[in-house]
Amino acid sequence: HGVQRCGLVRLLMLRGGAVDSSGRKRVEACLFDFDGTLAQSEDSHRRTFSQILGFDLSEEYWNEHCVGNSPRMLLETNMPAGRLEQLGQTIDGLLVKRSELFEQHIERGLLEATRGTHELLADLRARGVRCAVVSSGSRRYIEKALHALGIFSAFELIVTGDDEQVLHHKPHPFPYLLAAERMQLSPEVCLAFEDTITGIRSAQGAGMRVVAMR
Repeated sequence: HGVQRCGLVRLLMLRGGAVDSSGRKRVEACLFDFDGTLAQSEDSHRRTFSQILGFDLSEEYWNEHCVGNSPRMLLETNMPAGRLEQLGQTIDGLLVKRSELFEQHIERGLLEATRGTHELLADLRARGVRCAVVSSGSRRYIEKALHALGIFSAFELIVTGDDEQVLHHKPHPFPYLLAAERMQLSPEVCLAFEDTITGIRSAQGAGMRVVAMR
């Protein structure tokens, strides 16, 4: 399955109903990752996880080891020894606190949509291409962020990392397969938008074509 490299603003080439020039089945749905794809949110995530963990996660470390992983995995992997006891907290409790910190960033207007997001979503909707979000993040902040960015109504389906039905996380193909199943679509007519190797592997493993963001 091919991987294109381009920014969202250049993807307005998906005109004419998003017909593939190679003769493959036309794209009927676009499935978007959220962080780093629809929104430039990674630095806000890095800062809020650093607050919870009690040490600074450098940009280099974050980009190489954290981007694309679920919030629970990030905390479990990076939690300093004795930190939970020091705070009198559990991983579940800290996940809630971390989400609250991130939501404060959203409420302060610190979250920005990726350039071209609104135009692309409007173009896809006008041409009858269905849209969904497939993210490893929590439903609470994803929905709040989509509302804040003014794009919540563009998506008929949202799959998030803390949904009970999500039995496996990216890079496992399960999240994308679940989204396709809920939309009653074959993966081969779905186009995924991802910005990490973890996400790209997930979508490719599900049998979807992928647009790799940068």
